Amino acid sequence: MKTPSLVDQVSRVALSGLAATLLLTGAGTAALLHHQAVRDVDELLLVAGQAEHGPDHWGNGHHPSPVEVHTWDPGAQAAPSIPGVPTDLMWQAVGSEHPTFLTVDHTRILLLAVEPPDVHDKDPAPAHPHALRIATVPLPTWMQSTGRFTLFYCVVALIVLGGGALVLPRQLQRTLSPLAHTTRTLAQIRGLAVRSRLPTGGPREVAAVITAVNALLERLEAAVSTQTHFTATAAHELRTPVALLQGELELALRRPRTPEEYQAALQEALQSVQRLAGLVEGLMALARVHAGQVEEGLAPERLSGLLSAALATERPQLEARGGSVEVSIDTDPELTVHGPLLTAAMANLLRNAADHAPGAVVRVQLQARPSADGQPGVVVVVRDFGPGPDPHRAPGLGLGLRVCDEVLARHGGTVSLEPVDGGGARAEMWLPVPEHPPPTRF
Repeated sequence: MKTPSLVDQVSRVALSGLAATLLLTGAGTAALLHHQAVRDVDELLLVAGQAEHGPDHWGNGHHPSPVEVHTWDPGAQAAPSIPGVPTDLMWQAVGSEHPTFLTVDHTRILLLAVEPPDVHDKDPAPAHPHALRIATVPLPTWMQSTGRFTLFYCVVALIVLGGGALVLPRQLQRTLSPLAHTTRTLAQIRGLAVRSRLPTGGPREVAAVITAVNALLERLEAAVSTQTHFTATAAHELRTPVALLQGELELALRRPRTPEEYQAALQEALQSVQRLAGLVEGLMALARVHAGQVEEGLAPERLSGLLSAALATERPQLEARGGSVEVSIDTDPELTVHGPLLTAAMANLLRNAADHAPGAVVRVQLQARPSADGQPGVVVVVRDFGPGPDPHRAPGLGLGLRVCDEVLARHGGTVSLEPVDGGGARAEMWLPVPEHPPPTRF
């Protein structure tokens, strides 16, 4: 079953609404016209009934049937017989000061008490000083009161509906043309590496859709760029330890060796595998950051506890290379952070110090430090006494620092790594401290 187009659906609804509006308007107008015709009948009956002298039949141009007027003198005549009008009602009307209107068998009847002009000249005075005027006229039918209007209105309504059926779809197609152009443009997009955006324009609703699609394209392009950079970082970081591990194993298998030589080769291979494990852990942490797990796993944590977890992971490898760790904690705020990822970021800084300063002392400090604009904060300082960062290393491809930078950015913090005069490097992780810390957990 073919799905109708948006133009067809909107046209159908609009034309249905227009037809219903025309029908209700015509019916309401016809009802008002008929009601006005009945009111005109009552006015004509009053004019005929109040006239002192006049013909027995009254009429006007609006009503094809004339008004018949009869006068009943209760003192001289018996009550006339009028179908549908009780005699008691006629006697009540003689003594009433207000006109009485009745509708009997599509006939409008007026009972009106009047005073004959010579009533005061009669001697003796009559027993009934009022006479009763009885005016009758057939009520106009709906065709008589609204026939011309109905015919004219139906012709006009058909013209309006026919014109709407011809004009509305074309106007809708012109209005929605930016949406059709958007569909064609999206169908031509084959990749997100090239910056592809849709031209804006059209009605407000269509422009809102195009703006949302452009925002989606920007997010998709950013995701592709992040994935490409992530792949490049992973390939760059994994190439060296894999090559070292392959070379060590090939060298060990090139000729027969003593148990001690095999032991040394296995030890070197183990170190390469450990480095690979650290790289894989860093890649997994970076993937979790890109997947938005930082925002989903926030919880109150003590910074000293996270640092202890990072030290527990990296201290064995650092000490195996002849190094040592000195820890100084000057402040220990409770922050709302993603504990596992922030621990991985600290572990990356410690691992970086172990790689570039084997056998040296690594000093770790937690210090309170406000930002440049005065925002309260805390900094984790990792100071090593090795040769310092390699100036020939390609910038931006260090996986450990990349992980730290991504994690800290999600927490509103920053990370930096700089050489220190006299040798070594200084890495700093700065995190904001809220002015109103979370309540202490028991």
